Amino acid sequence: MVAQTARAVAHKRESRLRGVEIEEAIQNLHVVRKFSSDPVSDDDVAAILNAGRRAGSSKNLQRWHFIVVRQRERLTQLAQVGPFAGHLAGGALAIALVTPDPGAADSPMSVMWDLGRAAQNMVLVGVVARPRLRPRHCL
Repeated sequence: MVAQTARAVAHKRESRLRGVEIEEAIQNLHVVRKFSSDPVSDDDVAAILNAGRRAGSSKNLQRWHFIVVRQRERLTQLAQVGPFAGHLAGGALAIALVTPDPGAADSPMSVMWDLGRAAQNMVLVGVVARPRLRPRHCL
């Protein structure tokens, strides 16, 4: 029914929105670059990764890899790769989203669109569906 407000459907680990409306979640989402170093459980990481994995992709190619980094030394190194990466040093983990070079002859530019969809799914599950992962001032 078109007039009905879309609501999240709970699926095992992938989504635990329980009554949070999708539109409300998107409107109130604040993505920040300051994170706690508190550990993130394996279940939470699995839910975030599964949300990305389940994102649609053009031609269903899913040309991506997700790499979880938890080692403090590696996070500190990654924080120095660019002007907008400094926040990685203080987090409990980072998830690198890796694709083929979109400029390569055999790689369509749509891979960047696909990766954006995967990233948004991961953010929504990690921040909205997992309240303990949410910065205190968000939502």
